[in-house]
Amino acid sequence: MSETGAVETIQKLLALPEVREASFLELSICDAVHFRLLKPEPVFQLTEMKLRQRNNPLFAGFADVRGEVEKSMQGTSIRAKIDACCTRRPEWLNERYLMYALELEIWMDTSYPNPWAYRLYHEALVAGKSVSIPKLGPFSDGFHHLLKEKNGYERTSVPGSENRRIRVYVGEQTHLEPPYLHLATRRRSEPEHPFGGQEDLTSQLATGLMERQLEEISARDLNENIARSQLFGYRLIGPLVLLLIQEFAYIKGPIAFVGLGSLFMVRLVEYLRNSWPHLPDICLPKETELTFSLLPEENAYLSLLSREPEGDPNAVVSLDEDLPRELIHPAMREFMMAALLGPEAPRIQGAAMDFILELALMTRGLRIQIPSKPILHYWCQHTLSPREDFLHWADMLGFFPGFTPLQYAWSVTDQLERNPWPTGAYLMSTPSIRWWMRRRCPELVNRLEEARKSFA
Repeated sequence: MSETGAVETIQKLLALPEVREASFLELSICDAVHFRLLKPEPVFQLTEMKLRQRNNPLFAGFADVRGEVEKSMQGTSIRAKIDACCTRRPEWLNERYLMYALELEIWMDTSYPNPWAYRLYHEALVAGKSVSIPKLGPFSDGFHHLLKEKNGYERTSVPGSENRRIRVYVGEQTHLEPPYLHLATRRRSEPEHPFGGQEDLTSQLATGLMERQLEEISARDLNENIARSQLFGYRLIGPLVLLLIQEFAYIKGPIAFVGLGSLFMVRLVEYLRNSWPHLPDICLPKETELTFSLLPEENAYLSLLSREPEGDPNAVVSLDEDLPRELIHPAMREFMMAALLGPEAPRIQGAAMDFILELALMTRGLRIQIPSKPILHYWCQHTLSPREDFLHWADMLGFFPGFTPLQYAWSVTDQLERNPWPTGAYLMSTPSIRWWMRRRCPELVNRLEEARKSFA
């Protein structure tokens, strides 16, 4: 074993002499199971929302009280913390079992298997090793057992005193001291989504979903084009489409979809109805005036994107006046066209649908609102200051139907005026064409560079 104990692959780890001699591999529950909510406070907020569905006035303030108890009673069981909440609010005493059960339900719902640890677990079983995941943390023995089973760790065992076991850490830890074994994991480098800086529950849920997806993609060693398409659909298209879905929450009567992406939207809403039964029924466009579209349509009551950069009262997305809207707006339309008509459209739409369905499943019937500001900020980053790997993907296989990099130095001004993504065209151009751009249209180049720096 190396001095640090860090091993980069499961195959190398299982081939180590000390592992071959051991009868048990011991994993930490913290490595084996991760949670979509990264902080406890959103769990308490979601629990309060569930409690208030049953009795709105009685459980007002649960999240605040539960958060205070969490800080003052660290290291104790969840049941003890719920009892402490009831001590502070005696009117909750008769409901303490309900409060306890709902919080555990949310912890269970938001859990998922760490993909690296899950693969190690299975390959260890195939290699004839037993796997132990001992209890750790505030959960009871029974809940710990169910948590393992729900996340696929169904064949764990408890080693006897005579069994030789070896502990394996899984993750990006760098602070561990030997002796230990460490299956070192590496996540893809991806821009942090602005949801992470928001305090509202929906943003926190969205952040956890994106962390989970990034872990899954990183662990699977996917083809780069496939991985990029899934990230594009999940992190960009999905949250934006959700802004349109939210507009249906309080609509009375059936709705219809028109234009590109109508079938995608019909399927999405029908799937969502299992988690969000408040969504309206869907009918044919000729049967209602409440018609919706992703891209602007003449006969649409409301569209997701506007027809003009300056905005549209009949569109959901509205860009701030201080943004370079003439650079962002056509690029947003082009990105949406890639999701609807490009060669990777099925994969992109599938990933977008996954994001929305998973978020709906986490909320289980609650009417939630996702903020538009972090979504639009992330879109600005990708349209105005895209990373090199994103540009490379965009330039491959015609993923963006109406986009082409600049090709002729003598007509760069005309090409830019026709290009739906000026920033992408500029950044993908050869050095000689960029030189011509600075000479022929210096004001536009300066604007592109300023916008790029603003969202770097």
